[in-house]
Amino acid sequence: MEDVHEQAVSKRIFRREAAFIIYFPMESSEFYIYKSNKVDIMWFMEPSLIYKALSNETRRLIMLWLKKPEEFFDEQAYLKQGLNFQIGVCVGDIQAKAGLAQSVISSYLLTMQKSGLLESERIGKWTYYRRNEKTIQQFAEYIQKEL
Repeated sequence: MEDVHEQAVSKRIFRREAAFIIYFPMESSEFYIYKSNKVDIMWFMEPSLIYKALSNETRRLIMLWLKKPEEFFDEQAYLKQGLNFQIGVCVGDIQAKAGLAQSVISSYLLTMQKSGLLESERIGKWTYYRRNEKTIQQFAEYIQKEL
């Protein structure tokens, strides 16, 4: 399959054998990779996206819940399916804990994932979210160094 190069709204999209890498040009030299089932996206860490994600109380609570999921969620349901919290926490469980509409929680999780704070994994029809500790560490170092 030949390489495809396409320019789109200040980002470059490269396609190689059904693998996509979207490059977002930023000023920072640090970067991380967002990975999903169908798309791999690489961009530079953008602190303003992380600040935005953390500006909401519920999103900060989700980060806390995902830091120690065993304290906030029932792991037995996961163990019955042969899973554990290393894979993450199901969107439905996060939604039930937050007490908000599923569409609101999905929007919050997407914002946090786009900022690099969360990683997701889809198993069957369920999506599980976990913290991206590498990005969180990079952001903490950025705060300490820059502010």
